[in-house]
Amino acid sequence: MPHRRRLSSPRYRRAWPALALLGVLAGCGTSAPSPDADSVAASPSPAPSAVPNPEELARRERARALADSAARVDSAFQRLRDSLNAASRALAGADRTSPDYARRWDAFVARERDAVRLRARRDSLRVRAAASID
Repeated sequence: MPHRRRLSSPRYRRAWPALALLGVLAGCGTSAPSPDADSVAASPSPAPSAVPNPEELARRERARALADSAARVDSAFQRLRDSLNAASRALAGADRTSPDYARRWDAFVARERDAVRLRARRDSLRVRAAASID
């Protein structure tokens, strides 16, 4: 390839160390202060308090409680969703004209409504937890 030959020619190989040295020298500076700099060092900022104020602690505890509640509701929703998936697979091969299918379908739809409410509750808790953190 022509571009590879040009970079690997002896002329460029001799130039690389000089270019690298120039790069190093350009990056090196003195750490001495300039004559225009103030001679008085700035006072360090006060360290943040090790113990947050009570309002902050209460806010964090509220956020943690909401996040824990959301996690519990999420696990219940996941279990219900998995059981609904299994029930739908079982219903897929059943005779749709039978009375047993109608009863199982009604129970499935009721559990599906419960799952929708549970998911809405989980999402609400997640939003509230996120809002209390910010």
